[in-house]
Amino acid sequence: MATIIATAQPLGIKNDVNMIELNGDDWSELMQRFAASEQGVDKLTVLHIGDSHIKPGIVTAEVRQALRHGCVNDSDSLATISRNVEVECIGINGATYATYLNRSDLTRRLQQLKPQLAIISLGTNEAYGNYGSIQGNIESLLYVIRRACPDVKILLTTPLETQKHRSCGHVIQSGIAEVRDMILRYGKAHHVAVWDFYSVGGGAGASGRWLAARHMSGDRIHLTRDGYHLQGQLLGKALLRLLQTEGSL
Repeated sequence: MATIIATAQPLGIKNDVNMIELNGDDWSELMQRFAASEQGVDKLTVLHIGDSHIKPGIVTAEVRQALRHGCVNDSDSLATISRNVEVECIGINGATYATYLNRSDLTRRLQQLKPQLAIISLGTNEAYGNYGSIQGNIESLLYVIRRACPDVKILLTTPLETQKHRSCGHVIQSGIAEVRDMILRYGKAHHVAVWDFYSVGGGAGASGRWLAARHMSGDRIHLTRDGYHLQGQLLGKALLRLLQTEGSL
């Protein structure tokens, strides 16, 4: 079993809103498969698609650990649970939603894995460029994914607040909040599930707190290893809250 890393949480983590918003999508079959994975009757496969935040695999490893061995109740022993769950990732430095629209390696990976859930963690790089077309690019990427895996469920995630350098010093990258709002609006309008990492991580002002806690790196865009471990733990817990509690009804 993977080592459990106790990561101190920076001030501002909002555990009360750490949940998946389904936006009207039906995850009942996914919940049933997750429940069956504990008896070894079925297997749940997840593919996490993202940028340089996801490429190292730290976030994905924490999500894998949570889904294989975790419990909604933290006091439960992890050693008593073993689910047949596989979580893999594909990450590209500097990636945006548009980056993946013509990637044959993504299509091959989807066809090989046949995941039941695809998690998409993008948006940071859009915030530093032109993000006016992000909703159209989300739509196009979801088409690519569903063409390869027609029955896959989609989970969009929003990016954490970052900072950018100016001659006067570092300032908040306002584009992140705008990209986050666009992802939330897309999910609600198109009945696609969303995990709002921006809000869970502390919302406006979070970048300063994560930086002070050494969970954000000196470039004020990427996280440190501890930061990525924490991100994965939060996402894993949010998935468990939905899949374990609802799936057992």
